[in-house]
Amino acid sequence: MIAISNCHFNKCHASIIIGCLTFLAFSTSYATTYYMPDRFATLRAACAGMSGGDTLIIRDGTYSGLNNTMVQGYMPPSGSAGAYTIIKAEHDGKAYFPDGWVNCSNTVNAQYLQFEGLKSGGGCTLYGRPTPALNPSYIKVLRCSFGTLTTANSGTVSGTAAGLNIIEGSYFLVEDCWSYGANSYSFSVYAGTCGNTHHVVFRRCVARKDNIGGNTNNNTSAFAAYRANYIAFQNCIVIDGNRDEYWIDMQTNSNIERPYGFYILRGAAGVSIDGCIVLNFKGMAFGGSPSNVAAWSVNNSVAWDVPEITWTRNTAECSSTAFSPYTMNRLTAGHIRSTSSGVADITARGFTQYMGSTGNADIKNSNISDVLGTVFSSNVFSSDYNCLYGNTTNYSGLSGGAHDTTTINPLAGSLLYLPRIESGSALSGTGSGGSDRGANILYKIGTSGTYYGDVGWNTVTSDALWPWPNEDRIKSEMAAYSSGTVNIIPSGTGTLSGTRGFCNGNSKDGTAQTLTKYIWEYLGNRIPAEIYSTSLDTTPPSIPQSIQLQIIN
Repeated sequence: MIAISNCHFNKCHASIIIGCLTFLAFSTSYATTYYMPDRFATLRAACAGMSGGDTLIIRDGTYSGLNNTMVQGYMPPSGSAGAYTIIKAEHDGKAYFPDGWVNCSNTVNAQYLQFEGLKSGGGCTLYGRPTPALNPSYIKVLRCSFGTLTTANSGTVSGTAAGLNIIEGSYFLVEDCWSYGANSYSFSVYAGTCGNTHHVVFRRCVARKDNIGGNTNNNTSAFAAYRANYIAFQNCIVIDGNRDEYWIDMQTNSNIERPYGFYILRGAAGVSIDGCIVLNFKGMAFGGSPSNVAAWSVNNSVAWDVPEITWTRNTAECSSTAFSPYTMNRLTAGHIRSTSSGVADITARGFTQYMGSTGNADIKNSNISDVLGTVFSSNVFSSDYNCLYGNTTNYSGLSGGAHDTTTINPLAGSLLYLPRIESGSALSGTGSGGSDRGANILYKIGTSGTYYGDVGWNTVTSDALWPWPNEDRIKSEMAAYSSGTVNIIPSGTGTLSGTRGFCNGNSKDGTAQTLTKYIWEYLGNRIPAEIYSTSLDTTPPSIPQSIQLQIIN
């Protein structure tokens, strides 16, 4: 047995026992690792006791009450570029904060913070100040979940409630997170003054819109960029928001529209949506009211089983009233159907521009099929290298592009699975520059951990995207959700269960459904075997020559 304690070089203190090693706290002159509740009973106590660059590891358990929600004056101290202040669950998803772990306003100069693996039962907000120089920056939220719950079974939430809301800040990274439950926005970035929130990346995040109630003043969406600039959504999913009878706000406030999958509103600019999926959702997939400060784009993405692909309008906010230009390249879109809830319904459409007919929206290299309505309905759109098939009307107010085709059925060999175009098929390599006509969402976009503008932040990596990261935990948490008894459209009450869509039933091979299999098998074909296959190294390791091996019986 060896014991070392109370040594004073480099402020080190530890207890070591051969065969069993336990650290309650290990520190150097630069950082200390603490455990909660061992060292600190609550989250606020931990924030008060930590120094910049320290790490707090939270044991498995439920942490409720005000003292376990960070607010102004009870935020962790800033770290540095080389030593983040870290607050993390000991085991992902096992540190549960039913009231949300942060609801902070006027956060001044909080920098280099990292939150990992936390589970929230309430909305979380990181709120800066209108003065850009004082706003929080360089903050990472990794592998966290935001299951915003109803209040006293009434189904009401506050007007701006969000799963995760970032207000007035810059250089945030939200990676491998998910949001569900009763909220106005699943993930939101907001700026009180145009552009005060900027350079934010949402990477591999999943949102499911459940019930929406009590939001009397605001529209809703899964992902939202509100007056914010240079926001990137990479490999994000909006899924199974198909129970619109639970979106009661559409009935109680006639000014509120149907939710968007990705909502770019009130003058947001420079928004990019890359490698994303909107599936089985009763709202518009993409759109809003962006400004003309910088163009926005949707690339290599899917919109399937939605009532409308894109709806945009002019705005005078943050810019002139000129139309905001945008591009959509390599979309896979189809099974576009009108809604029928009786409230705020949408007639099936492809691309729509409202309030203005100037500017340009370039749609190319896409396959768009089975739209029971008009695909292009304004002369602001230009179409080329698109495959349009089985739609009620392809063009209204414009002519088709020289390389458009209306004779290829994507489902006849080209599109067997939503995330890819089959190699060698009619849509493979026939777009501009030899690109495919449609999305291929197979690899992770952006090097993990990188901020907007970092080296590799928006490159397509060689890391496989599927099976989806953390899909077992995502399914378990979303399946456990229940709205309680809430008001529904057109009248009465109901209870919305989270056990639906990808959280219910079996896949084509008879095994339990997963997020990956649900998306890959949505068109009716069994998932390719290689998506879940692994290659195991069965070669035994050799003994290093510098080591002598002696076997003792």
